Amino acid sequence: MTPEQQKLADKCTRLQRDIVINIVTGKMSQRKAYLAAGGKAKTENTQDASVSEILRNPKVKEFYNSLLAEASTNAVMTRTKALEALTKVANTIDGVIENHDPKKRSRLPIQGQIAAIKQIAEMEGWEAPKKVAPCTPDGEALVLNFIPVGKKQG
Repeated sequence: MTPEQQKLADKCTRLQRDIVINIVTGKMSQRKAYLAAGGKAKTENTQDASVSEILRNPKVKEFYNSLLAEASTNAVMTRTKALEALTKVANTIDGVIENHDPKKRSRLPIQGQIAAIKQIAEMEGWEAPKKVAPCTPDGEALVLNFIPVGKKQG
């Protein structure tokens, strides 16, 4: 958790904080998150109403949104992360991907290195521009008829 998220978490009760964390992990429904966090309601309807009320609390909502934003950011590979990973593959020596643990070193065929370099080149725009023509879904050339401004079609 970031320091800002910790401040938001500190404004919540233990029950509120645990419900939010259980939901954001993506492995529990709101009801299950409520029960796992120590919610005491007995019936499903009461459990649903209780967790719904908790999640409408502005402090809880703010904490929830901050965790959700971070989770979605971490779930998406950025261009930088992709380039770093591809560069690591492209820079392998003799097909061996270096790792801090010698037992976890892995071999990579030269084709993998070449593919990584090609992917980096495409991402960075190093290749010559490609001519692209509009076409139909069948792949046939699309004929475009331009009508000069001021003239009516007919």
